[in-house]
Amino acid sequence: MTIKAGDYLLTKEKQLFRIVNVHTDTTGTYYDIKSYRSENFKFNDGDLGWTTQYIQGIPRNRFRHLGKVIPEDKITKTLKILYG
Repeated sequence: MTIKAGDYLLTKEKQLFRIVNVHTDTTGTYYDIKSYRSENFKFNDGDLGWTTQYIQGIPRNRFRHLGKVIPEDKITKTLKILYG
């Protein structure tokens, strides 16, 4: 199965990430992923903010062990189950 930008990664901890970019060069293939849901956090002054996780440059050999890749065309049913 070829992994392309737009596919999703479901980790073992049931977090959902979208594959944003795929880089290929002479040293290998690398993936950039972004979390699907935003997490809220508090600033030092007490205000609330929202942030997403954005991870760049995950090598292919480590990416394989993070979880299951779900193709973009089959994600609709999974999104309804996970996020209502």
